[in-house]
Amino acid sequence: MALTERSSPYIWVTWLTKLMSGESQCQWSSWFRAHYKCDKLPSDFNMTQWQSEHNELLHQRVAELEAEGFTVYIEDENSFTLIGKDGITKLSGKPDILAIRGDEAVVEDCKTGQTKKSDQMQVLIYMLVLAMVNQHCRGKKLSGRLIYKFAEPVDLLPEYVNSDFINLFRSTVATASGLNPARKVPSYRECQFCDIAATYCPEKVEEEPAAITAVEHDLF
Repeated sequence: MALTERSSPYIWVTWLTKLMSGESQCQWSSWFRAHYKCDKLPSDFNMTQWQSEHNELLHQRVAELEAEGFTVYIEDENSFTLIGKDGITKLSGKPDILAIRGDEAVVEDCKTGQTKKSDQMQVLIYMLVLAMVNQHCRGKKLSGRLIYKFAEPVDLLPEYVNSDFINLFRSTVATASGLNPARKVPSYRECQFCDIAATYCPEKVEEEPAAITAVEHDLF
């Protein structure tokens, strides 16, 4: 697929989470994805294996929740597209699990990798949005939980979705959806896992730089 400009900004939740958590500083990559569609760079990531492991973890968790008396909705049943106040910007996401029992509502996401702060940001965004748009969450305090294959679960309380978080979310969406290209931070650490080709980002750093050597110094 050739580079195609979107008719209006479109943001998938996970394009925001690394910026919000501080795991990434390159705002431009999220801005570019929000404004353009193009082929991703090839990767050695095994999508088939990931899907198999994720589905196993997901359905194991669904069975546990149903045994506890929850009504459980999964993946596409929980998908949303939220249109911003500008009437143009769209935010989409698809939480793995929404579990309802009486006045309880819990949104969960299943992770087969290592724990990351951005995982928490992802679920907090789901908590913020589903509380507003999902019919099953109306009138309920929505909490969150991360289910890891190789680590203990992480619980996210409703009060974590506070004014500081909402302001951070709003500012990150504004950066990604803005008319002007956002800030680039070209470095090997930022670029090595980015799937945007150098064709579209000429500043992309694809090789790890050599260490800088000073012949004479008195620093240490």
